Amino acid sequence: MSISSENQALPASVPTLGLKRKAFKAPLAVRPAVSNIPPAAREDAGPKPVSASEEHYYFNVLYTKHNPGKLRKNKSWADGVLEMRAGGRTTLFDTSGKSVTQTVARGYDPPSMGEGSSVLLGGWELEVQNRMEAAEFR
Repeated sequence: MSISSENQALPASVPTLGLKRKAFKAPLAVRPAVSNIPPAAREDAGPKPVSASEEHYYFNVLYTKHNPGKLRKNKSWADGVLEMRAGGRTTLFDTSGKSVTQTVARGYDPPSMGEGSSVLLGGWELEVQNRMEAAEFR
């Protein structure tokens, strides 16, 4: 087996498999990365503060794992709080304030949700008990 002149720089322990490798040519200059984000936006890359105009809705809910095969009376329900923000971003909290799940819920209108409304949120099934104010939750 003969080794080509291009593969002579490789150590003997590296198998060539009959492939010819081209010599590596380093680039002459490296260009900086191009970004479509304006410079002012790049400086504020951290989390944005919640503005007063952003709407938040809070609901007392009962929640359980979603299982369509079980009847409602046979499921184990827990108390929780559902937070719905503008854009459909929703978070389900348990009674201690710990986040259970976060997702984007589309197709729900928070102002029109009332007692008995059902919400499917990821793998969770929720039943709205009543609406609450943000001060009650925090």
